[in-house]
Amino acid sequence: MPVSKSIRIFALATGLLVSVSAAASLFETSATAQTQDGDSLPIERTDPSATTAIYGDWTVNCSTVGESDAKRKICESVQIIRVRPSNQAIAKIAIGKLPEADEVTIVIQTLAGVWLRDPVVFAASAQEGAPSVEASYTRCLNGACFAEAVLPTSMISALIGAPDAASALMTYTGRQRTNLRIDVSLDGFAAALAAALEN
Repeated sequence: MPVSKSIRIFALATGLLVSVSAAASLFETSATAQTQDGDSLPIERTDPSATTAIYGDWTVNCSTVGESDAKRKICESVQIIRVRPSNQAIAKIAIGKLPEADEVTIVIQTLAGVWLRDPVVFAASAQEGAPSVEASYTRCLNGACFAEAVLPTSMISALIGAPDAASALMTYTGRQRTNLRIDVSLDGFAAALAAALEN
């Protein structure tokens, strides 16, 4: 499956919230139901098809894709960046692995109206020389544009090793060739990424 097909922004695996696991366990322990006559009826045991866990400013979305024997879980660690006081979403970042992929991929969603020839630069911090990656735009639709890149190990290590109070930096170019800078909170990032990659 090519990365560009994964527009959810991935499709989404483990590290799930304890409450979700507890709910699944409760469901499994009551695998029968009774009719009005008191007869027991079997209930098919199923796992949740989608789950969400929150780690600081990051959310881990997990879902089951495929059918029958081809079912698999995939996860994404996501942060939606909003402006105050309107609370309007201006960007979305998703990080995770596609099924059977070795690389960790980042997908960045921006509002439409960007300069597509310039990549989105995602840096581990605002410090000069910080590890960074350039994400190239792959498509625009429904008022949003999407840029993708593989995160190198050095970048992942820098992000995981940063304190929760730190911020990564995302920069991209607007349609009028203006340089746009967005701070990305790393509060909860290390735990969220670990959960997303457990699958």
